[in-house]
Amino acid sequence: MIRVPSIYANALWTKALWLIWVWIIPIIILAAIGYKVMASPDKLNLLIETAVVDWSWMMLSIVLLPLNILLEAKKWKVILGAIENSSLWICTKTILSGKSLNVISPFGIGDAFARIMAVPVRRRKSIIGGVLIDRVSQMLPTLILGLCSGYYLMRNGYDWSVQTILIPMGIGAMLMLSTVVLVNSYRGKLMAYLVLLKGLTLNIALYVASISFARFTVFALQFYFVFLSFGSESPAIVLWLGIGWIFFVKTIFPTLSILGDLVKRELSAILFFSFFAADMGIVIVASFTLWIINILVPSALGIFFIGDIKKRF
Repeated sequence: MIRVPSIYANALWTKALWLIWVWIIPIIILAAIGYKVMASPDKLNLLIETAVVDWSWMMLSIVLLPLNILLEAKKWKVILGAIENSSLWICTKTILSGKSLNVISPFGIGDAFARIMAVPVRRRKSIIGGVLIDRVSQMLPTLILGLCSGYYLMRNGYDWSVQTILIPMGIGAMLMLSTVVLVNSYRGKLMAYLVLLKGLTLNIALYVASISFARFTVFALQFYFVFLSFGSESPAIVLWLGIGWIFFVKTIFPTLSILGDLVKRELSAILFFSFFAADMGIVIVASFTLWIINILVPSALGIFFIGDIKKRF
């Protein structure tokens, strides 16, 4: 007699959880995607009004999207290899569902949550280290090209103030110092979360880094092809370094609002390309177009796999 209410409550909880993850969350994500598009009517109108000069470049950019996602899934599969023999398809579903959840969460929390929930409960602590490896590996090519872009801006007249340089450096140094102190103080408790870091060999690290550079090259090519499709006449070096600058700013500044990623892309693009007399209309349209291709489309596809996360609770 005592167990009946408990069983009934568990059944209700299971149904509520199923309803939330299979219906409510996808609906919220779809609404957020719609809001992201409709909240930028000026860019949407500009996109409609701007003629595509060469559709072959645009199609190349779109065709590269699956390769972009597969490289990210492959990298995650390699990182997981030490503790989990996951298939490329499962990793792809995890990546896509994470992109969907990122639409309604800041700091990439949705992506991390999807990756953690995709493995059995007993191994979830270990995944924290894997997420860290993934983030750092993808930052390497972004920082390298981003710093080259910053140097190019200095060479072409951008006046870097002392605050512009010292503030990011100071924040970065404080974060690194805090991380070192935290890890040193709680290294015993943290080891369970850093299993993948501890087992990271040089060969695996180089393999993961090579996939990260390949993936960065793919989405840089996507951006470049979008510029060409709209008939950009800017020199190739300006386009490539501008692309590097946009991804650099996108990486070092966190996304706080639902439109944060789009705003960062646009502002960073305007800052860089305004120094080179580029057609700012094309710059804004190209940034908006790639945002739709690489962010909104995968987010929409990931909705179909959100329900898989519920099975892991």
